[in-house]
Amino acid sequence: MRRQAMAAALFLLAPGSAWAREPAQSPLAKRVDAILDRAAFAPALWAAEVRSLRTGKLLYARNAGKNVTPGSTMKLVTTAAVLDAL
Repeated sequence: MRRQAMAAALFLLAPGSAWAREPAQSPLAKRVDAILDRAAFAPALWAAEVRSLRTGKLLYARNAGKNVTPGSTMKLVTTAAVLDAL
């Protein structure tokens, strides 16, 4: 009996089962991913996080937990200007 319960649990948790699938992507995520996944950007590593200004809710994330170095110092200036404006 215990073996059957274990087999049933493994089946339910197995990748590809209906219960283990990730939720559908939001329209925003689909649009951003369509841009970032272009062949021209294949060599690039993207790290992005988009949050609602009103609620702070996470709207989109891609490699958000990775520490990356900006590709140019202009990004630092732009980021500082945006943070100052907020």
